[in-house]
Amino acid sequence: MSKESISATEILPKGYVIAQLEITNEDMFYNEYGSRTFPTVIANEGKILVTTQPSDKLEGEWIGNWTVIIEFPSKAGALNWYNSKAYQDAVPFRQNSTKFSNLIVLDGFAPPQS
Repeated sequence: MSKESISATEILPKGYVIAQLEITNEDMFYNEYGSRTFPTVIANEGKILVTTQPSDKLEGEWIGNWTVIIEFPSKAGALNWYNSKAYQDAVPFRQNSTKFSNLIVLDGFAPPQS
């Protein structure tokens, strides 16, 4: 594929939301927060890549008892999802069912253009 045939959306890095959580109320987390959040991810073209308890820690400190990674078409798309009214309506259920929840948004890797 030549450089001329690559569209701007193909070279923009994807966006990722990564969460470290300490879930304390599984019923509320899954039934209230999860049931509200999943449709908002799909509606914003997100794809849940990881949602699991931490497994084999290789180095350093990894806190919490749950990790989530969500991929979006771009960092702007991830921020649009996070700031959407539908997701913000679900946030109190996450906050009330966890001891803590750390969330970050970041750009995926985009190889340099040659």
